[in-house]
Amino acid sequence: MDEALAKSVARSMDIEDQPEVLSLLPELLADVDALGSEPGVIVDALRPLGIGADHVIADLGCGKGSVSIALAESLGCRVVGIDAMEAFIEAAGRSAEAQGVADLCDFRVGPIDELLGGSERFDVAICASIGDALGDAARTVGHARTIVRSGGLIVIDDVFLPDDTPPPATAYSTYADHATTIARLTSHRDVLVSERIQPHAEADAQNAAIMAAVRKRATTIISGRPELREPIERYLRAQEDEIDILTTVTIGATWVLRRA
Repeated sequence: MDEALAKSVARSMDIEDQPEVLSLLPELLADVDALGSEPGVIVDALRPLGIGADHVIADLGCGKGSVSIALAESLGCRVVGIDAMEAFIEAAGRSAEAQGVADLCDFRVGPIDELLGGSERFDVAICASIGDALGDAARTVGHARTIVRSGGLIVIDDVFLPDDTPPPATAYSTYADHATTIARLTSHRDVLVSERIQPHAEADAQNAAIMAAVRKRATTIISGRPELREPIERYLRAQEDEIDILTTVTIGATWVLRRA
């Protein structure tokens, strides 16, 4: 992985100040399939809109492919997933094979820009838990819509801030309150089709399960390679701080837009 791509991945995984952890992520996250968004939520958002076997979906920053595989399995659509972490893409391929949908899933290693800059056009583009990798909400939609046909759909799964709440950290400098976020999402004249606000209890349970799995895996790694204790423990503390922000300050949501 070249330096620019490594920096991009580190930013998307909130480890910009811990580059030494990048190579450990496949191990630390070995027991976590859904790295951010809940696949069932994305499926439920698209099912009533008629997405099915005749449609092709782009999953930008697909991670281990949990959303892609759920869509292929539940809706029968074809999915192209792209992620810069080769280990995640390999895991996605194995999972698709195990679930019997490998023929519907095309997983590719590379930066998101590689798919955005291509000539392929999709019925749906998904930006699920990629943070501000493409910029704020307006820029994210602006990039995603370039690969979506007219009348197609754009799914954004992310967070917004409560009213009168400043960004809680530098990493959230591009985030805004609900009204501003909606204005940004629709700034290209696309139509907001649906919105699902994630209940706090659901977010708490999801994040707690992820951290429990990561802590368990971290303990195993440290027991065999004690020299990694310091960077791994710093990573765990940073992730706990991140989850504290996600569960006490930000509000999760899934938005579906129809491209103008």
